[in-house]
Amino acid sequence: MELILDKNFLKNFSLALSSIEKVLFDDFGKFLRKIRGVKIITNYSYQEFEDEVRKSKTPFLESLLTYTNPEIKFDSELDFFSDSGGNSGRDPFCLFFIETDNTDELSGFYGYEYISSKNFNLKWKIYCNDREDLTMKVTTDPELNKEIRFDNWNKLKNFSHPINAIIIFDLYVFGNESNQKIEDNLYPLLENLIPKIPANGKIDIMIITGFNKNVNRIEERHRALEVCLEKKFGKNMFHLSLIEYDKAYKPDNSPSLNFRRIYTNYFMIKSDKSYTYFNPRGKINENTDIVFNFVFYQNMPGFVKNELRDISEYLRRLENSEDQGYVKARTRFFPDKKNRLLDKVAE
Repeated sequence: MELILDKNFLKNFSLALSSIEKVLFDDFGKFLRKIRGVKIITNYSYQEFEDEVRKSKTPFLESLLTYTNPEIKFDSELDFFSDSGGNSGRDPFCLFFIETDNTDELSGFYGYEYISSKNFNLKWKIYCNDREDLTMKVTTDPELNKEIRFDNWNKLKNFSHPINAIIIFDLYVFGNESNQKIEDNLYPLLENLIPKIPANGKIDIMIITGFNKNVNRIEERHRALEVCLEKKFGKNMFHLSLIEYDKAYKPDNSPSLNFRRIYTNYFMIKSDKSYTYFNPRGKINENTDIVFNFVFYQNMPGFVKNELRDISEYLRRLENSEDQGYVKARTRFFPDKKNRLLDKVAE
């Protein structure tokens, strides 16, 4: 995971403190003081950064030089506004603090989040750990405060962020067709979670789920979901992989893979039950909780990497089978096992 820290952002952030909301300022300070397992890249030289820390009105910057085992790359020659500066082809988990008026255009093009001193209040409130709705109850009970009541998939838009890749791990998202779980849950989940496809590349979507052992329908499911996504985003704008979960391929050193997870390049979303929350009548199938974790916050980088390593090892072991007469062929993944969130988890 990488955090890009532009020196012009820090300088202007210090000048703009009067306009920064206090709760967001405090949370940002806590974020920088406690960040772990993230490579920080800045266009300061080491000496320039020390000088900035001494004169800065944001004292928590000093923690970047003093916390345990910092991994900071200082390079005063870096140009973050060019591809050679690293916007294109970076780690999929990459967060930019960069001073520019074109943050929305950059996000729309590359699929990363760009935060400047001018849009800090608007952007950081998405990732702030002081949000009331980081844990919501899946219920339609009107007596529960609406901020923490997850009663429809539109609530995902409150966490709308640039996305370049998604992994959904839920054994039941394709199950029980009579309950319309796909149309009422998986489709709107994806439509509300993905703001738009980055103009500079496809979004990777991987779904790891269960399939009926007696019916090999993974390719059929792939095509149906592909058609749905094409209607929303257009053709050739995403790479979709479907993976069957089979415990026979589970890594030996993992007590279990973590079902009911959604991973994006900025959030890990957890649920106590399957993401098949709603039925066709708008009723809740089962009351449960849904929890949103910013993947850069405190110890989350190591936590997320560990889980993705387990998934990566599972995929390494998983193979499609061939028809051998007495054993029918089975397609356990289609068309491949690629997702960029898994590309660097071993590093």
